[in-house]
Amino acid sequence: MAKSKIADSDVIAYLQERKQSLQEELSKIDAALTFFGTDEKAIEKKGKKKDKKKKLKKAIRKKVAKAMLPKSEATPEAIAVIAATAEKLEKRPARRGRPSAVTTPPIVIVPELPKIPAKKVRSPRTTKSKVAVASASTASTVPASFDPAATMDEKIRYALGQRNNSTKAELIDYLDDLEPSYGLTKLKRVAAFRLNHLLKTGQISGQDSGDGFRYTI
Repeated sequence: MAKSKIADSDVIAYLQERKQSLQEELSKIDAALTFFGTDEKAIEKKGKKKDKKKKLKKAIRKKVAKAMLPKSEATPEAIAVIAATAEKLEKRPARRGRPSAVTTPPIVIVPELPKIPAKKVRSPRTTKSKVAVASASTASTVPASFDPAATMDEKIRYALGQRNNSTKAELIDYLDDLEPSYGLTKLKRVAAFRLNHLLKTGQISGQDSGDGFRYTI
């Protein structure tokens, strides 16, 4: 029997990628719970009749689908597609011997809509040396090359290092050219969510301009 050629490093890389994917999914679910200000137990208590529960779940799926899309893309057709996908995930049979823990429509993604920060005003006391140190510190966080196995945050910082002062659409187009296998639909959802996170945590900057909100690093 031929010996397997799969190295331990390949297995570790695969597990790390799965771990990152699950962590991102959990963060999106937490954001969804915060967005709606409720919990699963409260949803379970709604509706005593079976047909009423079905209508409630259908309404929730559409509301979740609408919340996860930017306003410009929240068309009835797009909302219907995402709601149908959520319904298929919900109807997957549970494994034998394990009770199903999903009693509410599964939340796909609910990205928090980006908030436009106030324009930064540079203090007149800021010296050139301090600005240079801050710039050097920021530059050190920019990856030197594009790595498909890197996190989405690292990919975004790399894209900004190559295409600084870009809009969200320009960054997504650039990342799609670098890694078309990732999928444009998925890229739009994940990149929008992570851009908002990086902006809130101060890892990148942004400013509203005449042709849209632009990100810098």
